[in-house]
Amino acid sequence: MNEEIIQFVGLSDLDLVDQEMVRKIIFEQYPKVKRRLHNLTSLVVHIKSYGKGGARPKYSFHMRAIAPTRMFESSKAVAWDLATSVHKAFDDLNNQIEHVFKQEHGIKHGPKSALVIAQSDLKPLRTRKKARRVLGR
Repeated sequence: MNEEIIQFVGLSDLDLVDQEMVRKIIFEQYPKVKRRLHNLTSLVVHIKSYGKGGARPKYSFHMRAIAPTRMFESSKAVAWDLATSVHKAFDDLNNQIEHVFKQEHGIKHGPKSALVIAQSDLKPLRTRKKARRVLGR
């Protein structure tokens, strides 16, 4: 049976309402990461709050998605709002996964690559004889 493992570190430092909100958001966003990685082994979520003695804390989220071939880590999620920092961490993780798979599969960005492909397809058809041969006339 394929178990989905999500490990939380530092979740117990938050109060119960915040814990439930974090769990809810993570369980909503987790299938998106799993869909992109296909073979996701585990997801580790580190939660830290700064300035506990002040008026309001600042939250930091670090996420690590572990796949059989590679590990993806998000550490750019720091915000005053708890939900915002969770969403920032997932967005960063999804962007990293997308970036790596686009590099591995050779997908090029922007309209220039589409223009080059279209021009290279048209090069053999520049002369009439070649065009007639291709079109069968």
